[in-house]
Amino acid sequence: MPAKIDVTGQRFSRLVVICKAESSKPGQHWLCQCDCGNTCIRRTGSLRDDPRKVKSCGCGKLDSIRKAAKASQLVLTKWTGPHKKQLVWLLKNMKKRCYNPGDTHYKWYGGKGVKICNEWLDDSAVFYDWCLANDYKQGLSIERKDCAGMYSPENCAFIPMAQQQANTTRSRHITREGETHHVSEWNRILGMPLNALEKRLLRGWSIERAFTQPIRQHKERRC
Repeated sequence: MPAKIDVTGQRFSRLVVICKAESSKPGQHWLCQCDCGNTCIRRTGSLRDDPRKVKSCGCGKLDSIRKAAKASQLVLTKWTGPHKKQLVWLLKNMKKRCYNPGDTHYKWYGGKGVKICNEWLDDSAVFYDWCLANDYKQGLSIERKDCAGMYSPENCAFIPMAQQQANTTRSRHITREGETHHVSEWNRILGMPLNALEKRLLRGWSIERAFTQPIRQHKERRC
């Protein structure tokens, strides 16, 4: 029968063994004093196994959780460059449309397999720095060069919001007489009042009628 091991007075990470303790569980158990002030009972094996592992009354695990949470918070808050509020909002909305099925835009992004690169997901400060290095300013929108690709440094650029809206796959492009333009661009080319062509098409007009029927000046707002 193996000799009993006496670890009284020994330190194991945060625990100092006070004395032997009774337990209904098999093996030798010890009453330990933790550096945080609490006491706990530990088995010999749990004290001696893996000397690199932190032994504590449980506070060590809590400290690890707190450190991880703090590190995560630092990633979110440590960056103090210009446009911080707008860039935080920009990244937050990118994540929502790529990873939140409840988001109204998810079906066009996450629903089609669009993701955000790990470089930006793991450290938001890297994303913010990339934005400034690529001439971000208020009023610009992030655009993927390859609409089927992910959000990444190689596949993204900043463009004016109006151009982004014209480029989105949800926007309507119309080809007529060999020319293809976004519906809002056709509206400008035809010299129609603001949104007149869009409103005609939404009412179910044919493309030919929407393009050719003259605007009634006294009913211009209804077109």
